Amino acid sequence: MAATDAACPLSRLEDWGREGAGKPKLNERGFIAHYFEGRVYPTRLSRRVEVVVATVIIGSWLGFAVR
Repeated sequence: MAATDAACPLSRLEDWGREGAGKPKLNERGFIAHYFEGRVYPTRLSRRVEVVVATVIIGSWLGFAVR
């Protein structure tokens, strides 16, 4: 779930390292999809995981702001 079209900094860093090692770049889905989907959580649940993570992050920022 992308809030903007900006490239993920982790994907950029990974691609830079891969380029230096002579390996191909990550696919267009990026770092998180490459290393986490299908390993940490099932690929079919990726949208739900993104929503939960975004909710936790926004909730923590709101909780901090109210404090």
